Amino acid sequence: RIITSDPVYGGETAGYIAGNLLADAGRQAQGTYSTYVNKGYLALRNWAGYDASNEIGPLWNGSTVTVIGGRVGDYVQVRVDYSAPGQYGQNLAGYVGYVNANYLY
Repeated sequence: RIITSDPVYGGETAGYIAGNLLADAGRQAQGTYSTYVNKGYLALRNWAGYDASNEIGPLWNGSTVTVIGGRVGDYVQVRVDYSAPGQYGQNLAGYVGYVNANYLY
């Protein structure tokens, strides 16, 4: 059930909508994804948003993550399942953080 308020005339309107129409409202689909960027790596971050100080570490192309939380802007909360080897030798398997969802496939 959805309840909306009318900003012009005031009052509330109630109704129903099919749940499948709301599936992508602010969420990345749950599931396992691979990472891919054209250059460099996808940063795993402490919180949703770009800032050099919130980077946990690099996820190289071919790393896999499972979406475990909702989408916040371009970012989604994930658990790292497999951390592909990269130039820094850091293994992030098991870590939880945020990544830019635009680079999950």
